[in-house]
Amino acid sequence: MYSRGINRFEWRLLLDYSSDEALNILGKYSEQTFEKVMKTVHFLERRTISTIELISCSEEEMVSILLKLPTKSTINLLEISSLKRMTNMNSFHSSQTSSKYLQSREKDIFILIESGYKVVNNRLYNQVESLRRTQLN
Repeated sequence: MYSRGINRFEWRLLLDYSSDEALNILGKYSEQTFEKVMKTVHFLERRTISTIELISCSEEEMVSILLKLPTKSTINLLEISSLKRMTNMNSFHSSQTSSKYLQSREKDIFILIESGYKVVNNRLYNQVESLRRTQLN
């Protein structure tokens, strides 16, 4: 609110005497905050017992890597320690796809977060991408 030149006293006055204007300002502030937060998201992850989907969110597109265990695997991908044993991709089926954003980068990321994806750092994505490259060569 300070960036819009509104101090605490003025904000209270707006709330008391001009609630429509206050709601309008609050809506603009919320949109700016939303965009600022979503711009900091660069990697997403979603796990099940037998799959991990990792997404890199660049400016222009999302790149998704999907790892899937065979049906007879004893590994539980929900356990973090199971990933530490990953030294190659032989026990996984993997695929990689890329897609442009449907609405906007920030809105698409928000929709994914609401559907169960978690914001993560780049470590696992880079590790899996590296393992995939060595397997494909």
